[in-house]
Amino acid sequence: MKTVVLYASALLALGCGSSTSEPEPTCSGGKCDGTTSCSPATQGLDVADAFAQTPFKRPVQLLQRPGNASHWYVVEQRGVISRFANTPTSATREVVLDLRTRTRSSETGGGGEAGMFSIAFHPDFNVNGEVFVSYTGATQNSPAGMQSRISKFVSSDNGKTFAASSEVVLLAISQPFSNHNGGQIAFGPDRMLYIGFGDGGSAGDPMGNGQNVDDISGCATGTDKCALLGKVLRIDVDGGTPFGIPSDNPFAGGTPCAQGGAGPCPEIYATGIRNPWRFSFDRATGQLWLADVGQDAFEEVNIIERGKNYGWRFREGNACFSPAQNCPSQNLIGPVAVYGRSLGVSITGGFVYRGTAIPSMVGQYVFGDFGSGRMFATLKKSDGTFASRIADETGRNLSSFGEGADGELYTLDFSAGRILKIVAGQCTDGSTPPPLPDHLYLSRDGVGTEAEANGYYASTIPGFTPGALTLDAWITEHTSGPKVSAFYRNANDLGSWREMTCTKTIARGSGGCWVRAWRDHDDKANGKPSLGTVAMNVSAAGFVRFYAFTDGGKLSPKTSFDSEGDKFLPRVCTPCHNGQYLGSSSAGDVGAVFREFEPSLLEPAPGANQAALKLAWFELNQAIRTGNAALRSEAEGGPSGIDHAKDAIEDYVGSIYSQTNPPVARDVGDAAHIPASWKQGTPALVTAQANLWTKAINRNCMGCHRVNSINLAELSTLQQLGPNGSGKALLRTYLEMDPSTGKGPLAIMPQAEIMFENLHSNPEALGAINAWLAASGEQP
Repeated sequence: MKTVVLYASALLALGCGSSTSEPEPTCSGGKCDGTTSCSPATQGLDVADAFAQTPFKRPVQLLQRPGNASHWYVVEQRGVISRFANTPTSATREVVLDLRTRTRSSETGGGGEAGMFSIAFHPDFNVNGEVFVSYTGATQNSPAGMQSRISKFVSSDNGKTFAASSEVVLLAISQPFSNHNGGQIAFGPDRMLYIGFGDGGSAGDPMGNGQNVDDISGCATGTDKCALLGKVLRIDVDGGTPFGIPSDNPFAGGTPCAQGGAGPCPEIYATGIRNPWRFSFDRATGQLWLADVGQDAFEEVNIIERGKNYGWRFREGNACFSPAQNCPSQNLIGPVAVYGRSLGVSITGGFVYRGTAIPSMVGQYVFGDFGSGRMFATLKKSDGTFASRIADETGRNLSSFGEGADGELYTLDFSAGRILKIVAGQCTDGSTPPPLPDHLYLSRDGVGTEAEANGYYASTIPGFTPGALTLDAWITEHTSGPKVSAFYRNANDLGSWREMTCTKTIARGSGGCWVRAWRDHDDKANGKPSLGTVAMNVSAAGFVRFYAFTDGGKLSPKTSFDSEGDKFLPRVCTPCHNGQYLGSSSAGDVGAVFREFEPSLLEPAPGANQAALKLAWFELNQAIRTGNAALRSEAEGGPSGIDHAKDAIEDYVGSIYSQTNPPVARDVGDAAHIPASWKQGTPALVTAQANLWTKAINRNCMGCHRVNSINLAELSTLQQLGPNGSGKALLRTYLEMDPSTGKGPLAIMPQAEIMFENLHSNPEALGAINAWLAASGEQP
């Protein structure tokens, strides 16, 4: 099968692009109107809010029952399945199944890639009421403390509820790490249940599960290999108890490995998979399309066929991974589409379009990228090769795609919790991304034009007219009463100096915080214009609102945020302020906004007193804590995730200060915050790990890789650096400098690249890393 690599410029087009062979689309208000007059090779796409639902909380799947389009079902990662009527104005939902007490997710310490992933209705659901669920549950038999489960539930009320008491676990695999769980399940046109599992996690498939078909020792203990990981499995849920093996599976004939059989495992359908995040069957051809999340360089799309090997970990995309050169290639199937880090970081699989609203898209595979928000389309050409292009810059965290009974496609915005319908966009050949300006403005219904953004503020701010809300006006309205300020510079500020001011009390409709930034302390001292100001207050209704003002004090609709609509700015604010709390992501998680303000990172302005600065910072954090109490909760009808935000703020403040009086701040370098697993091993190793933490990790990595100062061990990135982890190779990769560019591997993110350069210029940090490698039994 031939492959075409997806190449496109990462530069944003500021005007309306067009194909040379197609008429230019009509543009108005800076937006190219949707058109269905494009050719198949140039048809662009767009997204629009589809339903009047209040936001879901980290949704990961959207689907309908077989042969019944009356309702949509939504799977939330935390372990909740809901349904709502399939009408645009539907604003109510019903909880169908709540497995939060059984699901090990980010809310229960499972990490950001754990939780409930997928459900699949039995083809005869209307007769037998059977539905199958893929989720991670807790177990004591694995280092990660969890296992992947495929369970059957039964509905006795025509899909209104799935009885939690009816659970029958068909398959359970202990997970060695908390990431790469895959988790997609779906029935194929052959009525068999297909299951996607990642390679077991960590990085680089350290156990070799992608190519392992018969070593099943880890399936029971989680301490070694498991041949069912890194695969697509195929089972017959009607062919045995609890399931049977299809007779044409590649290794059919033996006892299923999940039931104690020896390998090769008869459940296996295809091998060489890294982390399958969403697969689907083309309803017209039956082909199985799968998106496989890459390691460090490439994301890929594969068409899965029985018995085929898709290369991981020998290959990532079309390139060698392990070994880095002269890797095996014989009998390995390459992807039909692949893209690199300039276009995205985590692929999300979609569907082959079979709807009627966009005729030129029929037969094209539509998929996206969770990190960049780009949506792609792959078209099979007459010569049998595939051509891919960027179809839209959605500006969203695309966690999944859904297909209606009518063949129309939808996508889920993970952070905002929204369901979006995919509609026709402008013509584009994919060589330059479609224009993005609209997606930088925020309105009540999401992203829109500047006029819509101004209209939104006019509807929420009494007396607002464009330009009327200035920083001075905001301060006058929201910040009367005693105030406290602290001047600081920390790693995540990319070298800029900032002054944060808060009222000592923040309540609904009164009080707030604002942060001004300067390039350096001299600009501040000499009265030069600031880089701008970000302000925050809690509305009278209890919603958190953020405003960005220019250096002239004027409101910028491009960078305003309001949790009332769960709106956010991907790739502008979210690379750092991403709602990371115990690995989860939620636009309403305002605790993340303050998580980098550790007292140990404060640097007072020249002549300022460090002790006074820390006291001021303590008072600021107490003001933030009072703001926590002002937030509107879900119980009061607030958007999903706001209770979670309260917990995040409370845990954050509590992790820094052990009491409510001005204390000696507990900073991130404090040995008390070293993950417990790092305190194991020989005395030399324990000392080396403590130095690694205090001298290298906390200063150069924790700006982004932390949620708070207590639960750091929950992060799989840090678990990999523990004594039983595989983070050494990962750390080596991150430390290597590309001699051709003089840059590190994280140059795609400015913050990470600056941290990389800071780390390389810090002899003490590098010395701690080398000592740790040596104590771990590796040469530095």
